[in-house]
Amino acid sequence: MARLDDLLAMLPPVRREAPCVRRVFARAAECDANGGGWRLVRAPGRVNLIGEHTDYNGLPVMPMAINREITALFRPLPRGQVSLLSADGFRPRVFHASRAIDTYRKGDWGNYAKAAVQKLTSEFGLDSPSGLEAVIGGDIPGGAGLSSSSALVVAMALAFAAVNNLEIEPSRLADLMADGEQYVGTRGGGMDQAACLLGEQDRALRMDFRPLRIQPVPLPEGAEVIIANSLVVAEKSAEAKARYNLRSAECAMACALLGTHYGSEYPLLAHFHAAFEDPAAALEGVIEPRPMKPEEIAGRLAMTMGEFDQHFLDLGKGESLKVPGTGFQPYARARHVLTETRRVEKAQQALTAGDIAEVGALMNASHASCRDDHEVSCSELEALTRAARESGAAGARLTGAGFGGCIVALARSEDVSSVLDGIRRRYYEDWAARERPELLEQMQGSVSDNLFTSRPQTGARVLG
Repeated sequence: MARLDDLLAMLPPVRREAPCVRRVFARAAECDANGGGWRLVRAPGRVNLIGEHTDYNGLPVMPMAINREITALFRPLPRGQVSLLSADGFRPRVFHASRAIDTYRKGDWGNYAKAAVQKLTSEFGLDSPSGLEAVIGGDIPGGAGLSSSSALVVAMALAFAAVNNLEIEPSRLADLMADGEQYVGTRGGGMDQAACLLGEQDRALRMDFRPLRIQPVPLPEGAEVIIANSLVVAEKSAEAKARYNLRSAECAMACALLGTHYGSEYPLLAHFHAAFEDPAAALEGVIEPRPMKPEEIAGRLAMTMGEFDQHFLDLGKGESLKVPGTGFQPYARARHVLTETRRVEKAQQALTAGDIAEVGALMNASHASCRDDHEVSCSELEALTRAARESGAAGARLTGAGFGGCIVALARSEDVSSVLDGIRRRYYEDWAARERPELLEQMQGSVSDNLFTSRPQTGARVLG
């Protein structure tokens, strides 16, 4: 364990000067004038270059860790007490580590720490764990699809593991936290946690699942990644979370319908994808390209409505998904996932070959599929991707769960300045100012905090 000034010196110069890091260190200094006994954990956010809503189907994605992070100073506390202080204005939180921890109200920031602590306490059978005191801050825009929540879960997992002398391989910890984060009620596939923990400098990650497999993919030197926040904080809302979980359920329905037709079990779309040379073509003619009522799907699967509800709609803890008024869309959701998988494969080849134009075209196609087949876009994301393309980006797409949050764009290095300026003018100063002025009024930080570039970064680490 080190003094605060020694820990600060361990960070790269650009991170030492980051306002969020300064706030964390200042808050910790208020707790202890001597500044001793602390360790430091940093956990980056991530942006997904391509491969959206494929991870929870067991199919590949291509994220990268970014230069926005959760930073936490921590030190051990006795008797399993966990005491959290926020450098970003959230209320303090105190709880005790155990194998079953009651949640705070939905959306409370303390739930993400509880998710990590409960999972590790249970997984390693810790009867009398050490607790921790932590001061936490970050500069990952919240609700922007950049995995600020998963970064917080990972940071707290690394801190809790450190004070309890748990040595866990990063890939295993990623799997544990992907499972543990369901504590907060979102069914993800593991991409966020793995990208946070396994990120590599200047490399995106072709990521496959079950088991987790990583192939680093160099980002061409002549390319830059641009991230722009629509300012719509959607993924934190109950409605957006329900729509995200609904997409997972509709993909599961597609698997069941495909399995009934082909006489084989497909627990995930990954299994269907592996069974056919051209899985998107094998989908055609099996599920009708139209909305389907639950009674129709249940009938085809020889299920009672009670069995249908339990299998597809039950979220646990007494919660269930609501049936959309227009019905379910298993065909469109499966088509998106299957064609998106092919785009990930092509993008890996194009990045390796340094073909920026091809990667951009694939990103544009991905966005169209996310909008039309998976229906996770919104007017703000449409305006923002259009602004990026009109400003000279090679390609642009929504990233993350959708329904708001960020877009990711790819641009040639020589075009970056004009693309950034064009997005600023076309979206923030023009479209948003006209159509959604309240977004600008509620914006956290400046436009520069929500519109930035990033090269791929290294994964989460404990220092000191």
